[in-house]
Formats: sequence, structure tokens, C-alpha cells
Amino acid sequence: LLFAQGFAPEALAQLRILETDGPDLAALPAQRLLRAAAALLSGQPEEAEASIAHPTLAESDEAAMWRALSRPDGLDPQAQGAALRRGAAMAERYPPPLATRIWLDLAAAHLAAAQPEDAARYLDLVTEQVLTEPQRRRLVLMRGDVLARRGDVDAALRLWTPLEAGGPSPTRAEATLARVLAQRARDEISIPDAIETLDRLRYVWRGDDIELRNLRALARLHGELGNHRAGLLLLRDALGRFAETDGGRELTREMDVIFARLFLEGAAEALPPIQAIALFEEFRDRVPSGARGDLMVRRMVDRMLEVDLVQRAAGLVAHQLQHRAAAGERAELGAKLALVHLIGGQAGPALTALAETEADPASAPVRLDRRRIGARALANLGRVPEALERLAGDDAPEADLLRAEFLRQTRDWRGLAALLGRRIPAAPAPGAHVPPEVARDVLHRAAALSLAGDLDGVRALRQSHGEAMAASDFANLFRVVAAESGSIPLDLATMLERVNAAAPYQSFLQTYRARLAGGG
Repeated sequence: LLFAQGFAPEALAQLRILETDGPDLAALPAQRLLRAAAALLSGQPEEAEASIAHPTLAESDEAAMWRALSRPDGLDPQAQGAALRRGAAMAERYPPPLATRIWLDLAAAHLAAAQPEDAARYLDLVTEQVLTEPQRRRLVLMRGDVLARRGDVDAALRLWTPLEAGGPSPTRAEATLARVLAQRARDEISIPDAIETLDRLRYVWRGDDIELRNLRALARLHGELGNHRAGLLLLRDALGRFAETDGGRELTREMDVIFARLFLEGAAEALPPIQAIALFEEFRDRVPSGARGDLMVRRMVDRMLEVDLVQRAAGLVAHQLQHRAAAGERAELGAKLALVHLIGGQAGPALTALAETEADPASAPVRLDRRRIGARALANLGRVPEALERLAGDDAPEADLLRAEFLRQTRDWRGLAALLGRRIPAAPAPGAHVPPEVARDVLHRAAALSLAGDLDGVRALRQSHGEAMAASDFANLFRVVAAESGSIPLDLATMLERVNAAAPYQSFLQTYRARLAGGG
């Protein structure tokens, strides 16, 4: 009787007494369902869920309806709509004033499930009842929602606008939110004006799903303006207060989507590097785990290196190594951290990063990278013999590039000439084209032979490759370096500068920095 007359708290109190005085009666399915409904209408959703989850109610159509009402965000729209329809016949037989309240709730649930026609049927039933003023305002609000979903936005706006008058109330807040979003969808209100209106709404109505939806709408509007930080801050603020709700869990997903759009899909490329880096660091807790997070970090490291924030880049990789790396990733991350230190001219910390991850398992390519990065660090510290020893057995072009750098560093021109001699193919056939990379090696070998004073070597190189070099981009410079007279140019330093300027090698660090940026 109490429940049918709309006195849900009083009905719930009687049911709690019954649980003590008559537990066998309280355990009946009908009493469990009644308690769930009374608890829900009394604002006790946890108690409602506990009662309605009992196995004895699993097959009840009426219980399915109340279960959907108790968790409006807990089901996907199709499942929720199906659950509501199961109890529709019973709901339509409820007596007023209970029926009015439940029909309004059912209409709201159908709208949340994107089923406006089902919602309209319940709103029609409500229209025939005697309504309180809050119920009338709620009815008008949902009528407008149905009209908007049918495409008649003008009629919806005519219903919503009067609801915005008066003191703070949920229908006033929802009407303002609905109006602004509808006008924004039709470009009838600018983004700044929409933000201003919804920002005022934050202080008019707080603490429930309406505020949550308002904050999400504001975050999306800030994102449209390119003010991603403001949007993420709004979502973070909302998450701090709604974390345990179904809507709060959706907030987490929304923040992750925005962060991925910025730092995986390229939206942050439009931001100045310093602004993008600051945004990344402020919301670094949103970096996903696994390969997507690794790619995000690599890209941010590259942006930091672009603006010479080497120490920040090293700190980011070090954080990933210490807090996010799986056992099989530590060796590779140690190599990346060492490389970033090298780019910043910090050979000692580079060797430390390698040493601290030396015992971790690594694939063959990662082991090669670690040896080469370590060799470069040793050479930077003046320990070239140790660097060359570390490269022993590595005959790949990357290793030869390093050896060439070390030999130039120590001015070992004979050694450099011998190394380049191994890289240069046999004498080309008459009239054959020499690829640019081969022509560059020939030119550099000619310079090394000249600097070593090896006139016989210069003469042999001129005889084997002179004709092909005459047709290359380096023809004039080769003619000077490998002069036919056999004389060595007097200004060897100037000659070497000209060779390096005309046919520069990409350094080892440049090559590996490009790989770091590309994720290789």
C-alpha cells in the first residue's frame, strides 16, 4: 500500500523490519522485488542492486525492468532496451502516483538507450496523469528530447527555453545543456559562447549525472578550439569526483581517446613543441601500456630532441625503463636511453644505462645496437681501441660507419683508406654508372690516401675509378684530390673540409636518431 501510493522510503523501512521479524516472508521473490524497487525510488541504488540480483528474480520480466532502471549506464543500449520492454506490460498497469514516477523513469531510460519512440509512448501515458510541477517540467524536457531526435529541433527549442527560467533545478540545468548542444550542432551558437554558457552552468548545478555530461560537453568544445589542456583538465576534475560511477569509467576512456588522438594520431603536431611537451608531461599518466604507449613515448622523445631538451627526453625514457618496462623490454629501452644520452653529449651516462641493463635478455638486433652505441660512447671518451674491439665481428654497414668515424677521429688515414677500400666494389665497366653512395666512398678514399701520403694508392684508384668518377657529381673534386700529376694538394685540411662538405656521411648518431623517431 505504501509503495503503491508513492511512499517508497516508508515502504523500504517496513521491508527492513520484515527482514528481521519475518525472514521467510522477506525471502519471497515478490518481497525481494518490492524491496529493490522501494530502495531504488528511495535513492539507495546499492541496496536495490543487492536485492534484485538474487537468483530467484533471474527469470522475472518485471525484475528485468527494475534492474535496467537501477543501472541505466550499466548495459549497452540494445540490452537495456530489451530489459525495459520485458517489464513494459506490468509497468503500464501500475497505479498512480507510482505509475507517473516509473513511466517518467522508463521514458528517460529509453531516451538514454536511443529509443525515442518507446520513450514517447510512456510520455503519452504520463500526460494523462495529475502531475507535480517538477514532473511537468521533466515531461516537457523529455518531450523536447523526443522532438529533437525526430529532427524537429525548432520545436524542441521552443519547449526547452522556458524551462531555463526560475531557480536552480535539474530540469533547468538539463534544458540549458540540451539547448546549447542542439544550437551548436546547427552552428547557431559559437564555440566560445557555448563554452561561456556551459561554464556558468557548472556553478548552477553540481554533483550528479547532469554535471558530468556538462563537463564532458565542455571538454569536447575546448578540444574543438584546440585548447586540449583545458578539456583534459575538465575531464580530470570530473574523474576525481565521479571515478566510481559508470559515467566516471566512461570519462577514463574519453581521456584516453583524446590523449591518443593527440600523441598517436598526430593532433599534437599542430601544437608548438614546448606546448606539446608540457601537455604530454602533465597528463603522462594517460600513456597506455604496451606497443601504443611505447610509440607515444618515442614520438615525444623525438619532439624533445627537436628542441634540444635532451635531459627531459632522457628523463622520459628513464621513467619508462624504471616503471613501465616489461622484462623483455629493458635491454632495448636501456639502449634507447644510452642513445639519448649520446645525443646530448653524455657518454658516461650512456655507458651506465647500458651497464644497468646488460643482464636483461635481448634479441640479436638489440644486442648489435647496444654494442654499436657502447662503441660510440667509448670513442667519445677517447677510448677508441676499446670501441673498435667492441665492434669486432660486426661487418654491417652501420659498424663500418662507426669505424670510419673512429678512424677519422684518430686521424688514422691509412686505416680509413683500407676500410673504404673494402667497401668499394671492383672497377666498374667502361661507361658504367657509379651509384652516389659508391662515388662518395671513392672520393673519401682518395682523400684518405692523399692524407696518408700513399701516391701509389691514389694512382691505382684514379686508374680503376677515374672514368666513372668523371661522370659523377663529384667529378671536379675527385680530379683535385686524385690529381693526375701525382702531387698531393698542399692544404690537406682545406681539401678534407671540401670533401666532407661536398659528400657528407650521415653520422652514426644521425642514423640512430632517425630510427629512434621512427620506432625502428
